[in-house]
Amino acid sequence: MKPKFFFDYVFYRVADLYMRWKYGGGGIDTGVISVAGTQSLTLIIPMVVLSRILFNRQEMMPYSKVIAGVGVGLFTIFYIWNTIRYNRDRYELLKEYWKDEPINQRRNRGMMVVVVVFFPILLFLLGGYYF
Repeated sequence: MKPKFFFDYVFYRVADLYMRWKYGGGGIDTGVISVAGTQSLTLIIPMVVLSRILFNRQEMMPYSKVIAGVGVGLFTIFYIWNTIRYNRDRYELLKEYWKDEPINQRRNRGMMVVVVVFFPILLFLLGGYYF
């Protein structure tokens, strides 16, 4: 089985990290939450930036609960989709696929995973502060 999806690797690395730390418990769920959060923020951040360019804070205020609901709804949709997609069997297939990954490639891709997971969070927090 060859993974075809960028987030397969993100899920695998996050789940693998937590599987080793927690002795098998919580790794799958943490991987799913990380992927769903990253996917959600990847879509939400451009929408927030665009809305801040087009509208001022006072114009957006009446719609704040609707906007928050859209964000929560988007995360929920990604969470459900990823929960169905990623399970223990999928994790084992991904683990088998990447078991012989060279250490240098693993380190480089690991740094990419850190950036992919934390950069949207950082942008979201900075956007909330500055916008």
